Amino acid sequence: MDYDLFIDTNLDQNSIAQFLYKAAKNVIGNNVIIKEEKHPLGYKYIYIECHYFSLDIDLEDDDDDIEEYKQVILKDHSVEINTRCSVQFISNKFDIGWPKFLEWIGEILKNTNGNLIVIDDSSFPVMKRKNKVLYVNSNLDEYKLKYITKKNLNNLNYPYVENDFFENSEL
Repeated sequence: MDYDLFIDTNLDQNSIAQFLYKAAKNVIGNNVIIKEEKHPLGYKYIYIECHYFSLDIDLEDDDDDIEEYKQVILKDHSVEINTRCSVQFISNKFDIGWPKFLEWIGEILKNTNGNLIVIDDSSFPVMKRKNKVLYVNSNLDEYKLKYITKKNLNNLNYPYVENDFFENSEL
């Protein structure tokens, strides 16, 4: 399963990558690697990998791409962002990886002040922090009910409010 993590930060791509790497090490331990890669299409990105998921941050995200993301996220989710990270779970470790991912998100939330939104591969907004309040989407289908549980959300170690994002679109 794939996710997009969008963050509003004043850090550059390299600094955000280092921050995310350190947060992953705090949660997962020393089995986290970070490296700069070059995509076959020629652009550079930073790749962070652990046992459960990996993420990449495009170092050469042209201004048009990030501007388009900014506009879509603001229009669709009322959240201002300026950085995109693509997250890919290792599918056979999702059940173990999802709680670790939430713990990692909690680390990010505790150590940043900006907005944040997590969107799954079906464009479903799982959670977002806006105006320093974390909201978790309560409008869940049968599949999402299996992993967006109170037990799993406790791994955030961060206060949150459950809310139906589709009924309450101003959030």
